Amino acid sequence: MIAILGAMQLTGCGGNDNDTPATPPVAEKPSTETPPSTVEPNFSLTTFKSNACVSEAIVADIIYHSADGSFISSEKRSTSGEVASTLPENTQHVSLVYNATTENGEKHLQIQTLLNVAEGFKIDSLSFNDKEPCRCTAITYDLTTLKAESPDSIVFNVGTTPVLLSEAQAQFNTCTAEAQTLVFTQSEAGHKGGLFDTSKAATITLSDQQITASGTLVDLNNMQFDDQETINFSSYSGNNEVHSVVVNQATYTHPSYKDKNQLVIFNDLETVNYLSLNRPRHMQLTDVLSFTSYFTAMNRVSDKGKISDLTHIQLDDVLTSTYESFVNSIKESPTWLC
Repeated sequence: MIAILGAMQLTGCGGNDNDTPATPPVAEKPSTETPPSTVEPNFSLTTFKSNACVSEAIVADIIYHSADGSFISSEKRSTSGEVASTLPENTQHVSLVYNATTENGEKHLQIQTLLNVAEGFKIDSLSFNDKEPCRCTAITYDLTTLKAESPDSIVFNVGTTPVLLSEAQAQFNTCTAEAQTLVFTQSEAGHKGGLFDTSKAATITLSDQQITASGTLVDLNNMQFDDQETINFSSYSGNNEVHSVVVNQATYTHPSYKDKNQLVIFNDLETVNYLSLNRPRHMQLTDVLSFTSYFTAMNRVSDKGKISDLTHIQLDDVLTSTYESFVNSIKESPTWLC
């Protein structure tokens, strides 16, 4: 199932933790007491905020839009972060809004818009960026044994870049925010991986016996990418992201990338894997407020490494018109911004 969304972030609003939270515009009362009719399908997901350390459920405002991006109505859901709603009549797009605040009081309004939900929609959750800083866990990876057993392999996720074991130092010190980390190797025999507990400070001694799950490369051989798109790939164990990588078009299509391909899934580890194509777009709202949207086509990767229909975001007239209408509604509602 494919979910197409656009995410935007507005910056420039000052404030502190005591400021009144931003709220979306309130829908006008209908002129009749007859309740509006509703249409299927039901709309459901869970909203989270995530930073480098933790992910937790949040309340996000929900805004319903017509096909041209016009505002229909809005509502706020329960503190559990679970959204279960029947779409109001004429709903074509749905936006979820969350206002994150940094430790110095700077506000970041985040909006993720899901397009064409009336045509059918299914996705597990949406994650917003938590702007608060956090601490990470000190992990030392001891590569002595793995170097001796697999000197010709490349190891991933023990440092910031892939490392050829024959040239690697004996230990890598890192600070990780993930509760679990997927460490994997690549050699002529293929990819092998394992999940490691990184929730507490520890020294982890790596060996072939710990990295045994067979990997399957994500099959993008028949796909064409343009120079404005980036490939975003993430693997999850439960709600924990255990591996992620962002690859631009130039890197992925370069012949050298096949030797350090990180777009790989591990079915034996029972991870859930997503791949999306992102396309950024920047606009200036006012002299002090900037607007960056991230148009994303999100795709679930099958256990064979296949994506049935990898969708590209095309900035056609309809999509552009929808976003311009939505941006104008934000500009006209300053309570959203500060």
